[in-house]
Amino acid sequence: MEIAAPSVPLRVAGSSVSSIRPLLPKDTDLTLARPGPALSLRSPHSGLKVHRLAVPATPANSEKEAGCVSVLLIPGHRESVLGNTVQSVVALLSNLVTCKDSNTKLLCEHGLVHHVCNLFTAAATLCLDVDDKPSTEVAATLLFSLLDILHGMLTYMSGVVRLALQAQKSSSGGDTQAAEDLLLLGKPLTALAGLLIRLLPGEDPEVFEVSSKCLSILVQLYGGAVPDSLCPENAESFARVLASRKDPKDQKLLLRTLRRMVTSSEQHRVRLEQADTLQWVLERLAQAEGSPDKGVVASLALDILRSLGSLQEGT
Repeated sequence: MEIAAPSVPLRVAGSSVSSIRPLLPKDTDLTLARPGPALSLRSPHSGLKVHRLAVPATPANSEKEAGCVSVLLIPGHRESVLGNTVQSVVALLSNLVTCKDSNTKLLCEHGLVHHVCNLFTAAATLCLDVDDKPSTEVAATLLFSLLDILHGMLTYMSGVVRLALQAQKSSSGGDTQAAEDLLLLGKPLTALAGLLIRLLPGEDPEVFEVSSKCLSILVQLYGGAVPDSLCPENAESFARVLASRKDPKDQKLLLRTLRRMVTSSEQHRVRLEQADTLQWVLERLAQAEGSPDKGVVASLALDILRSLGSLQEGT
């Protein structure tokens, strides 16, 4: 990975780090901004701690924060993803994205989507590699931070789109161009859908929670435009997680996501027709009885099966 540092070349995990532009604002800028108390973030999966000064949000500060993203040059070296420097940079990006005053659209315009896609793909691939346990443990910490970043980005995009749709439906109408531009910027994130699905059956409940939410928002935003998300491997992951998750809340979120995928794309519907195990799990869920929540689960499963023609209307 290459990270800009003022006139100080570094080497990280076999990759040179050259001077491009300052990563952070100058000390004088922070002083003039009269920063408030320092805030800190500690990853729940590691001892990594990153401090961030509470600087008032201004256009200049937003530009500098966006500039932090544009200095990241991510090579294809798997070793670099496991380095401490990469984890520190990701923690800084997490601070930027999750800060309520951050201009997420500007960050996306400066390359955040591209870098998150590359880093997430590398980290998730390592985490899913059961034969490389040492790397998996290190990558898990990075993955959790990247999931937070991805969730923050998708939540922001969803909010912008929702406001645009509400304005359009109102009597005064509304301009949807900003939302459309943001969706276009974020479209490369759809390539992560398959990895999110394969992460769902994992043992870490926090990874499941954030991954399922990210997948749900991604499918809500892009529907059938999400790439081949129901390939045999992903359909098997869906079947496993639906069979293992007993909380109706989790089941409803997963089923609503699956229903939207199947009803918005003929490709996804055909893939599901070929997924015998997933259909069997859906049939079991469709027979759920008991609480009102179980009834909702059964209804969602029935909707999906009916979209496949697996059940006759009225059954």
